[in-house]
Formats: sequence, C-alpha cells, structure tokens
Amino acid sequence: MDRRRLLAIISVVIVLVLALSGGIAAQFYIRYLNQQSDQKQKQADKAAAFSKVVSNTQELADAGKVDESNKAIQNALKDTSLDKAQRGQLLLQQATNYSEQGDQTGAIDSYQQAVNADETYETYKALADAMVGVDNQKAIQYYKRALELLPKDGQLNDAYTRTINQDITILGGQP
Repeated sequence: MDRRRLLAIISVVIVLVLALSGGIAAQFYIRYLNQQSDQKQKQADKAAAFSKVVSNTQELADAGKVDESNKAIQNALKDTSLDKAQRGQLLLQQATNYSEQGDQTGAIDSYQQAVNADETYETYKALADAMVGVDNQKAIQYYKRALELLPKDGQLNDAYTRTINQDITILGGQP
C-alpha cells in the first residue's frame, strides 16, 4: 500500500472516530439537560404542592377550623424532605393558630420551634412579639436578633429597624 493511500485511510478513520465521539458526547449532554429539566420540574411541583398545603392550613384557620389546621400542619411536618424555610413557615402558622386560640404557651413553643427550624428575621420577630409581657428581656433579645437577620438591602429595612428599635425602647432596652 502506498503512503498516500495509508494516510487517506488513517484520516478517514480519525474523522469517523471524532464524529462518533462527538455524537456520543452530544447524547450525554442532551441526557444531562433532560435530567436537569426534570429535576427543576420536580422542584417546581414540590413547591406548588407545599404552597397548597400552607394555603389550606391558613384557610382552615381562617374558617375557624384551627384544630384541623394544626392537624394538617402536623401531618405536613412529618415530611422529611421539607427544607428549613418550609418547616419554619408551617411552625409560624401553627404558632399563629395557638395564639388565636389563646394558648400563649403553645404559641411561644411553636415560635421557638420555628426559630430552631429557620433562623430568619420573621421567625425571631414573631417570637419576640409573643414574648412581650411574658418575658420582656427575652423579647428584647429576640428583637435584637431579628434586626441582625433583617436583610440589609430590603426596601422597608429602615422602617422595620425603626419600629423594632421603638419596641425595644418601650420594653426598657437599649436599641
């Protein structure tokens, strides 16, 4: 076989190998993109289902069916796939339910659970509000922690800060 012919065959083989590997790589990439899309869809479906659960618990409470709302919350909290924000949101609703029933102890306990689940401005603010008149020093402590967690870039940041500082002052603390 002459040298030109050998080079031509080798060139054709190289081109075929490159084309085949490119096709395989493309298939893997398409499979990867499909998996990413499926994962995002599952997350969106899960978020929608959770939103429906929260709406249901709020609607039950608004309709005066607080015990049913609390049962729905307890069932939802059994879901181990809930993230900390979802768990915190459910516990805040439970605390609100207890508060509306006049069960201050249950409300404070649920607010503390919400803080343990998801340390945010909202959870600490709610716990601080519940502690006013029960233990003002703890309320001041929780208000201060809420301020630390308040997003710095929020449009209402200054208003929230002023309001909480006023609350702290009213309770005898130093902002």
